[in-house]
Amino acid sequence: MSSQVKALEHELGTTLFDRSGRTARLTEAGAAALPHARAALDAVADLRQAVDEVRGLVRGQLTVGMVTGCEVKPLFAALADFHRDHPAIELDLVEDNSDRLVAGVRVSTVDVALVGVAGEPPPNLESQIIVSEGLVASRGLGLAALSESMATAFPRLRAVAIDGVGVAALLALVWRPRLSPVVAALLPHLRRAFG
Repeated sequence: MSSQVKALEHELGTTLFDRSGRTARLTEAGAAALPHARAALDAVADLRQAVDEVRGLVRGQLTVGMVTGCEVKPLFAALADFHRDHPAIELDLVEDNSDRLVAGVRVSTVDVALVGVAGEPPPNLESQIIVSEGLVASRGLGLAALSESMATAFPRLRAVAIDGVGVAALLALVWRPRLSPVVAALLPHLRRAFG
């Protein structure tokens, strides 16, 4: 990659990165070039997608995130069906907390995530709400606010309904509005699995 950047700098006749410190930083010219470079990469992705669609080919890698300890069986059924239909796609499953998964979707390190949120799905992302329930406060492994069904899944927890809050606990699938071919191929499987 470094040689390609240097070749681009030579072609443009200017330095795009300041390499004088421990880390490389964008120069003023680099900052001006960055949106155009991103647009060029998006155009290449669109070109690949158009050619692949004509050829009926879906390929690549898919990273699906889920809340740590999640046992939502329809998710696993959807991923198994997807893998059967698209065995050439490398599938990675990651577990984390909802905030980090949403952040991963925003920066494209996670393609689709099943997250728990309160009130509304995260802004500026596409979503499909799977469950919307009342909140409960629970005690057993610390103090937490959970959905009703999540609390009943753990019999050791003592749960008390939180009345009058008006905020629902949601379990939702989230993804970026700009769909890659791989995510576009996964979504019908998820929609079928979750109804």
